[in-house]
Amino acid sequence: MCRSVTLATISLHQMPGGLERNIIRLANYLTEQGMEVCVVTFDLPGAEPFYPLDSKAKLHCLGEQPPHGSIGFLERCRMIGKIYQLLNASDESSILICFHHGILFRFIFAAWAARAKLICSERNALEMYEYISSPKWGVNFCLMSLVDRITVQFPEYISSYPTLMRKKISVVPNPVEQVLRIPDIAERDKIILSVGRFEHQKQFKLLVQAFSEVHKNYPDWRLVIIGEGRFHGELNNEMQRVGLQNSINLIQPQSDVRKWYRKAMVYCQPSKWEGFPNAQAEAMAHGMIPVGFSSTRGVAELIEDGKNGVLCGAEQNAEHLRDGLLRLLRSPTDWDRLSRGAKKSMEQYSPEKWAKAWTGVIEK
Repeated sequence: MCRSVTLATISLHQMPGGLERNIIRLANYLTEQGMEVCVVTFDLPGAEPFYPLDSKAKLHCLGEQPPHGSIGFLERCRMIGKIYQLLNASDESSILICFHHGILFRFIFAAWAARAKLICSERNALEMYEYISSPKWGVNFCLMSLVDRITVQFPEYISSYPTLMRKKISVVPNPVEQVLRIPDIAERDKIILSVGRFEHQKQFKLLVQAFSEVHKNYPDWRLVIIGEGRFHGELNNEMQRVGLQNSINLIQPQSDVRKWYRKAMVYCQPSKWEGFPNAQAEAMAHGMIPVGFSSTRGVAELIEDGKNGVLCGAEQNAEHLRDGLLRLLRSPTDWDRLSRGAKKSMEQYSPEKWAKAWTGVIEK
C-alpha cells in the first residue's frame, strides 16, 4: 500500500467549512495509519488551519499572494515547480489527492513528472454550474478524464459525469459522528437552526424571509444562523427590514456546534446546491429534523420526505421554504418519529465506513 499521500486544496487558513474539516480529518487519519502525509495549500506562508492538524503531518503553504485571487503565468509556473519538488521528494508509490477539480491544472503536470498517482476528490454536485458564472466544460473539468481516480459523495452524482469518467469514480461520503444519546425532541427549544458561510450558495437571506412568515403564526420560535462571510451586512439589513432582530440571531462560527444540535429542534438547509452538507448530517445525527428543497443536490439525498425530515417544493423560493417549515411545525405528533428517523438514517455514514472507503480508494 502507498506510504506517502499529499492532500491539496486552495486554502485552510482559519476556514471553518466542511471541506476544510474533512481534509484535516483525512490527513489525521492517514497519519495515524503510519503514512507520510503532506497538506498543500495556496495560502501564504504562516497560515494556520481552523481545525487541528496532527503534528506529524506536514503543512506546505505555497502562495505568493492571498488565495482565491487571480494568479499570473509566472507565479503559476513557480507553484507547479514547488508542487513537483514536494511530490518528487516522496517515494515512487506516492498519491496526490486534489480536493475539487478546480485546482487540477496546477497539480496534474507536477504529478505526472513525479510519477504520482492522482485522485480528484469532488466536493460539490455538478448542478452547481447551473448557479455560477464559470462554464462546466473548462480546462480543469476536462482534465478529470486524465486522473487515476475520482471520488464523489453520493452514488446519484455519478450519472452527471461524462461516460468516460464514470468508470473511474468511487463513492466516498463524508463521515458523520454517531451520537449515542440525544435529548428527546420535546425537551428541546423552539429553534430553527442553520449553519454555513454567508454566501449566495447558502441562501440565508431567503431563509430570513421565509422565517418572517413562519413567525407570524409561531411567534415563540427563534431562528439561529451560525456562520460568517461577506454577506453578513446584507443579512443584518434583511433582519431589520422584516423587523425580527429580537427573534433571529447571527452567531460566529464555532469549532464545536454540538450544543446547538442538542438544543434546537429543526435544522433548515436552504442552499442552492451542496456536495455533502456536513452540518445538516451532523444535526440529523443529533436528532434534529431537517428541512430543505427537493431540488437541492446533497440536501435531498439525505432527506426522505415524511420519514426523516421535510422536503419543500422544487422551486427555491421563500414561499416553498415557508410552506415546508409550516408543514412541520403544524404536525407536532410527527416530531418524535422524524427525529428518530433522522438519527437512524445517518448510521450509514459512520467514520468507520468512511475510513474503509478511503482505504479502498488508496489501495486501488
